[in-house]
Amino acid sequence: MPPRKKPPSLQTSCLKRIGGLFKASCVRIINDIMAVLEREGITMSFAQAKALKSSLLSDPLTQIQQCFFVDTAYYFHEHILIECLVALSDLLNDYDEPSSETITAFISPKTPCFENNNQPRLIQRTKKEMVLEFLDIFCYPGAFIKRIDISIDKLGSRWKLHKSIINGLSDRLIHMPMLEELNFGHWSCRRLGLLSDHNQSEGWPLEFLTNLKVLKLHDVSQRFFQSVGSYCHWNLRKLHIFNSDITDTVTWWVSKCQNLETIELFEDREVTPIGYAQLLRSNPNLRSLGRCDCFGKVLSLLYDPCSLYRRSYVNMPEHLNLEEIDTNGQLDPIGTSSPSFCYLSKTTFFHRTEASDSKMSQFEAYQIQIFAYQQ
Repeated sequence: MPPRKKPPSLQTSCLKRIGGLFKASCVRIINDIMAVLEREGITMSFAQAKALKSSLLSDPLTQIQQCFFVDTAYYFHEHILIECLVALSDLLNDYDEPSSETITAFISPKTPCFENNNQPRLIQRTKKEMVLEFLDIFCYPGAFIKRIDISIDKLGSRWKLHKSIINGLSDRLIHMPMLEELNFGHWSCRRLGLLSDHNQSEGWPLEFLTNLKVLKLHDVSQRFFQSVGSYCHWNLRKLHIFNSDITDTVTWWVSKCQNLETIELFEDREVTPIGYAQLLRSNPNLRSLGRCDCFGKVLSLLYDPCSLYRRSYVNMPEHLNLEEIDTNGQLDPIGTSSPSFCYLSKTTFFHRTEASDSKMSQFEAYQIQIFAYQQ
């Protein structure tokens, strides 16, 4: 049967309904709490009303977490998290839009609690604050979240989540110690203040994510990489950073991640061959260097007998375990006469130069030469 006519499985159908069920439960809980606050909150102070709201939310949050996560296999937790995030985002968008009741309330208040024109706005704000409280169901030990991926590739047409949901999720990462993969996709960490304390102490939540193995982020500062080198030096395996300030200082901090296997530093125009040489010297087990347009110069720095960089360090690795290199730069520094080839294991170059057939055949010759030295 063709895939387009294949009916969805029972598992897929159930997972798609979780979002609607979760959203309906949130709306009902919020309306019930708002009714209590409207009835009893008139004579209360702000602190008393806030405490009452928290106490009223506690039991429903525990019950929802019990139903969706505690009593559910760990395998489904990632899918449930995505559906719940989308549902909460839709709910916040609904509260952002002015409803007919809100407009009527400005003209003729329905209840005595509407004593001024700001009251409807306060009610909407209170509802939005309660929506964000539902993010607590993703926290450990009730939920066992090992992977968070909110990129466009994962969410598809539902990628545009509410910004408050992204911020709230980032604030709760310290309560997800089992997290192994974090991908915030296109969301700008600096613009939204993700993984930071009001753009201060950037990357501090990484200290609590001791099991993190894959990290994919967009738009981070150099100070963030200092946290990566300090807190992720043991378990981190893959690091993908887009549109950020990448310099030789960054590669120095990243080189402290001793078990790093794949690294992609996009927009790395300020990284010199020395920065990449430092990264490869400290991480000889690195399998993919990502985009590196100066790879020939990097090898010359590492293994050319006349290189001042090579003579400055004693602990130079005998060979590199690189398997993939993406480059559009000149490969001449590692030509057939270069002794640097004998320090490469089986490596595949992805040469992006729009070149003629003669240059491409020369590039293929480089690959053949590598395999010849390996044999």
